[in-house]
Amino acid sequence: MIEIIETTADAITPATVGRIIKKLRNEKLMYPKEVTITAGVSDSILYYIENKGSSPNLDTLTKILDALGYELTVRSKT
Repeated sequence: MIEIIETTADAITPATVGRIIKKLRNEKLMYPKEVTITAGVSDSILYYIENKGSSPNLDTLTKILDALGYELTVRSKT
């Protein structure tokens, strides 16, 4: 489980999301192609998220995290 706690909504940048996804993928020893096939997204989408700081939409982010064996959870700050 990776928990990201930030105090402001704009503190998590698309580049940060990309670095986290790449880190999780590398920890799982998965090739990008394995993730894209499992997630049902294109190779270029994953490349741009991981390397170019592109911002994934919620559906794409959820699919990628699911392919990596993680889930996106949103909870109250309090």
